Amino acid sequence: MSAADPKPPPVQQLGPAVLVQGPALRVLLGLVASGIRQLTRNGTDVPHDAKALLAATTAAVGHAGTDTPDVRTRPTQAASDQITAAEAANILGRDPRTVRRLAGSLGGSKNRNGWTFSRAAVAGYARERDNT
Repeated sequence: MSAADPKPPPVQQLGPAVLVQGPALRVLLGLVASGIRQLTRNGTDVPHDAKALLAATTAAVGHAGTDTPDVRTRPTQAASDQITAAEAANILGRDPRTVRRLAGSLGGSKNRNGWTFSRAAVAGYARERDNT
Protein backbone atom coordinates (compact mmCIF):
# COMPACT_ATOMS: atom_id res chain seq x y z
CA MET A 1 0.00 0.00 0.00
CA SER A 2 1.48 3.35 -1.03
CA ALA A 3 1.05 6.76 0.59
CA ALA A 4 -1.22 7.74 -2.32
CA ASP A 5 -3.53 4.78 -1.58
CA PRO A 6 -4.29 4.95 2.17
CA LYS A 7 -7.18 2.42 2.10
CA PRO A 8 -6.43 -1.30 1.96
CA PRO A 9 -8.14 -3.36 -0.74
CA PRO A 10 -11.61 -4.63 0.21
CA VAL A 11 -10.61 -8.29 -0.22
CA GLN A 12 -7.19 -9.69 0.65
CA GLN A 13 -5.92 -13.25 0.64
CA LEU A 14 -3.71 -13.85 3.65
CA GLY A 15 -2.34 -17.35 3.13
CA PRO A 16 -5.23 -19.75 3.66
CA ALA A 17 -7.45 -16.97 5.07
CA VAL A 18 -9.41 -14.23 3.34
CA LEU A 19 -9.94 -10.76 4.84
CA VAL A 20 -13.10 -9.03 3.63
CA GLN A 21 -13.67 -5.44 4.66
CA GLY A 22 -15.51 -2.26 3.80
CA PRO A 23 -18.24 -2.41 1.14
CA ALA A 24 -17.20 -5.93 0.07
CA LEU A 25 -18.37 -7.15 3.47
CA ARG A 26 -21.97 -6.14 2.67
CA VAL A 27 -21.73 -7.88 -0.71
CA LEU A 28 -20.55 -11.07 1.01
CA LEU A 29 -23.36 -10.82 3.56
CA GLY A 30 -25.95 -10.51 0.79
CA LEU A 31 -24.54 -13.49 -1.11
CA VAL A 32 -24.37 -15.73 1.94
CA ALA A 33 -27.88 -14.76 3.12
CA SER A 34 -29.26 -15.35 -0.38
CA GLY A 35 -27.66 -18.77 -0.59
CA ILE A 36 -29.02 -19.76 2.81
CA ARG A 37 -32.50 -18.55 1.87
CA GLN A 38 -32.38 -20.67 -1.27
CA LEU A 39 -31.28 -23.77 0.64
CA THR A 40 -34.02 -23.18 3.21
CA ARG A 41 -36.67 -22.75 0.50
CA ASN A 42 -35.55 -26.01 -1.10
CA GLY A 43 -35.78 -27.85 2.21
CA THR A 44 -32.02 -28.53 2.17
CA ASP A 45 -30.07 -28.54 5.42
CA VAL A 46 -27.92 -25.44 5.73
CA PRO A 47 -24.30 -26.39 6.52
CA HIS A 48 -23.04 -25.25 9.91
CA ASP A 49 -20.14 -23.41 8.23
CA ALA A 50 -22.62 -21.36 6.17
CA LYS A 51 -24.53 -20.41 9.33
CA ALA A 52 -21.28 -19.51 11.07
CA LEU A 53 -20.21 -17.39 8.07
CA LEU A 54 -23.58 -15.61 8.09
CA ALA A 55 -23.37 -14.93 11.85
CA ALA A 56 -19.80 -13.65 11.66
CA THR A 57 -20.45 -11.50 8.59
CA THR A 58 -23.66 -10.07 10.05
CA ALA A 59 -21.90 -9.24 13.31
CA ALA A 60 -18.99 -7.63 11.45
CA VAL A 61 -21.29 -5.48 9.29
CA GLY A 62 -23.29 -4.44 12.34
CA HIS A 63 -20.15 -3.71 14.33
CA ALA A 64 -18.23 -1.80 11.69
CA GLY A 65 -20.63 -0.31 9.18
CA THR A 66 -19.57 0.20 5.58
CA ASP A 67 -17.24 3.15 6.11
CA THR A 68 -14.82 1.33 8.38
CA PRO A 69 -11.90 0.09 6.28
CA ASP A 70 -10.72 -2.59 8.74
CA VAL A 71 -13.43 -5.10 9.65
CA ARG A 72 -12.59 -8.20 11.65
CA THR A 73 -15.07 -10.97 12.27
CA ARG A 74 -15.62 -12.53 15.67
CA PRO A 75 -15.28 -16.23 16.37
CA THR A 76 -18.39 -18.31 15.72
CA GLN A 77 -20.94 -18.48 18.49
CA ALA A 78 -21.20 -21.50 20.78
CA ALA A 79 -24.23 -23.79 20.53
CA SER A 80 -25.43 -22.39 23.87
CA ASP A 81 -25.83 -19.02 22.13
CA GLN A 82 -28.73 -20.35 20.05
CA ILE A 83 -32.11 -18.74 20.66
CA THR A 84 -35.70 -19.58 19.71
CA ALA A 85 -37.91 -17.71 17.27
CA ALA A 86 -39.78 -16.18 20.23
CA GLU A 87 -36.53 -14.87 21.73
CA ALA A 88 -35.41 -13.54 18.33
CA ALA A 89 -38.81 -11.84 17.93
CA ASN A 90 -38.34 -10.15 21.31
CA ILE A 91 -34.88 -8.85 20.31
CA LEU A 92 -36.15 -7.60 16.94
CA GLY A 93 -39.45 -6.23 18.28
CA ARG A 94 -41.34 -8.38 15.77
CA ASP A 95 -43.90 -11.15 15.85
CA PRO A 96 -42.47 -14.73 15.99
CA ARG A 97 -44.26 -15.49 12.72
CA THR A 98 -42.39 -12.63 11.02
CA VAL A 99 -39.12 -13.95 12.45
CA ARG A 100 -39.84 -17.40 11.01
CA ARG A 101 -40.38 -15.78 7.59
CA LEU A 102 -36.99 -14.05 7.99
CA ALA A 103 -35.31 -17.30 9.03
CA GLY A 104 -33.16 -17.50 5.89
CA SER A 105 -31.90 -13.94 6.31
CA LEU A 106 -31.15 -14.62 9.96
CA GLY A 107 -29.32 -17.89 9.34
CA GLY A 108 -32.00 -19.85 11.17
CA SER A 109 -31.93 -23.59 11.55
CA LYS A 110 -35.10 -25.65 11.65
CA ASN A 111 -35.26 -28.65 13.95
CA ARG A 112 -37.99 -30.78 15.57
CA ASN A 113 -38.85 -28.04 18.06
CA GLY A 114 -38.99 -25.15 15.57
CA TRP A 115 -36.48 -22.56 14.45
CA THR A 116 -33.29 -21.61 16.30
CA PHE A 117 -31.03 -18.66 15.59
CA SER A 118 -27.60 -17.40 16.55
CA ARG A 119 -27.99 -14.58 19.07
CA ALA A 120 -25.13 -12.73 17.29
CA ALA A 121 -26.84 -13.02 13.89
CA VAL A 122 -30.13 -11.69 15.27
CA ALA A 123 -28.38 -8.83 17.06
CA GLY A 124 -26.41 -8.00 13.89
CA TYR A 125 -29.61 -8.01 11.84
CA ALA A 126 -31.21 -5.66 14.39
CA ARG A 127 -28.23 -3.29 14.23
CA GLU A 128 -28.26 -3.41 10.42
CA ARG A 129 -31.98 -2.64 10.33
CA ASP A 130 -31.55 0.25 12.78
CA ASN A 131 -28.71 1.73 10.68
CA THR A 132 -30.78 1.89 7.50
